[in-house]
Amino acid sequence: MDIDTIINQTSNLNINQESIIYNRISSKNQKDGMSLDNQSDKNRKYCVNNELILKNEIFEVASAYDSNKKQVELINIICNNYNVNIICYEPTRFSRNIKNAAEWFEIMEKNNINLICVNPFLISSNMVDKGKILLLVLHGENESKLKSKQQIKIIRNKKRIGNYYPSIPKYGSSYFKISKNNVKIISNKKESLIQILVKKLYWGGKVKEINQLLFEITGDDKHFIYDMNSPDEKIKEIEYGNMCIIDIVNFLNFSEIKRRNRYWNHKTVSDLVKTQ
Repeated sequence: MDIDTIINQTSNLNINQESIIYNRISSKNQKDGMSLDNQSDKNRKYCVNNELILKNEIFEVASAYDSNKKQVELINIICNNYNVNIICYEPTRFSRNIKNAAEWFEIMEKNNINLICVNPFLISSNMVDKGKILLLVLHGENESKLKSKQQIKIIRNKKRIGNYYPSIPKYGSSYFKISKNNVKIISNKKESLIQILVKKLYWGGKVKEINQLLFEITGDDKHFIYDMNSPDEKIKEIEYGNMCIIDIVNFLNFSEIKRRNRYWNHKTVSDLVKTQ
C-alpha cells in the first residue's frame, strides 16, 4: 500500500497529533523479521508523511509472548500517556498475547491512545481494524506456541543423545568449540574457585585456605578475613553458621567478586551452596 492511500484512509479517522514510536525485537540475536533500525526507519517515515509530532521513540528487546512480565517499556507507554498514538511497524511488534493485547486496549481507550500499525496499515480507533489487529496478534501467539513446542522437542532429543548445550554454560564451566558441531565442556578456573570459596564461607573452613582462595580470585590481599574486633589478630577458622547467605552476598559484592559481571544476590549464592 502506497503512502497516498494510507493518507486518504487516515484522513477521516480519530488520530492524535502526538505520537510515540515503539520498536521491538524478541532478542538481541534475533535474525528473522524487522530489525530495530528498520522498524524505526519505517515508523519515522510514517510520522513525517502524516505530519505527526514525534513525542518519543522507544526501543525494547523483549518477548511479546509473555508480555506482562517482559514488555516493560510498552506497558509504561500505555499506562503513563494520554491523547497519543503508539506507532508500531506491525501488530506482532505490539503483542503476541491475545489476553494482554485486549487488556491493553481497554487502558488505551480510557487514555485516548491509538495503536497505529504501519504494515499492514491498521488503527485501533477503527473497530474493524481493531478486530484485525487482535486476529493478527492471536495468529502470532499461535505461531509462538508452535515454535516453543518444536524447540522443546529439539532440546529433549538433544538431551537424549547427549548433544544438548544450553546457550549459557552452567556456572563453573565454559564451552570450548572444537569444530562447528562439536563443543567440549571445560572447567572455568575462576568460577570454580568462587564456588569453593562460597561453600567454605557457608559450611565452614580454615581461614588460611579461604584467604588463599581470595588471593587467587582477586590477585590481592585487601579483602582477606581478619578479626574485626582485633585487626592484628587473624581468625583461624570460620565455622558453620558464622556467615549466612546474605553475609556472603555482601562480602562478595564488597570485594568486587562478581558473578559474570553481575552482582550477587540471595538466589545466586544459594544455588552455589546447594550444588554438589
